[in-house]
Amino acid sequence: IEASVFPFPTKKIDGIQSGIGFSFGVSHSLGSQVSFDDGQEVGEYVINQTAWNAGIHYRAAFGGSLAIQGSVGYGHDGYVLEDAPMTFEVPDTSYSYLSAGGHLDLSITERATVGFGAKYLYMLGTGDLSSVDWYGPGGSGGWHLDGNFSVPLPSNMFVKGELSYTRIKTTFDGVGTITEAEAVSEAVDSTVSANVKVGISF
Repeated sequence: IEASVFPFPTKKIDGIQSGIGFSFGVSHSLGSQVSFDDGQEVGEYVINQTAWNAGIHYRAAFGGSLAIQGSVGYGHDGYVLEDAPMTFEVPDTSYSYLSAGGHLDLSITERATVGFGAKYLYMLGTGDLSSVDWYGPGGSGGWHLDGNFSVPLPSNMFVKGELSYTRIKTTFDGVGTITEAEAVSEAVDSTVSANVKVGISF
């Protein structure tokens, strides 16, 4: 679920988001699982995924055909493995971050658009991943790239599709239990996601 508001548009009657804006989004997984073979049996374990983000934006529209947006924000992505055995050496992670980036939207008809964006993620925390009982502390950073389209529907509704790629890399300091035992130097989480949303603008 996502919402955004631009309460002080630079043009008040053109129906295009502009000026200073605010956004908030929240998501939760349904039926997400992972399989693991411990050498004796194959188990199915639930991945409880939750995420939320909030941002401040400034969007400048140029002639109705081009809009450029800059944003800063805070986000949190959590992944909890339910009842996974210790032999499955994947800790619960809880990424919290500050983000900064930009987005470009191009109008292909009066209300239909395509867009592209990028954000840098400055990591504030990684959850159990940085625990000394797992891989230990280290430095983390990430990127988020996305492409999207928006198509108008009747009654001010719209459908929006998005394809995104997120990559978070952590380089360990070498003092974690698994890091020392297995000489692990870094970890990379990469996610490709696609979604379709239906919304309303007013």
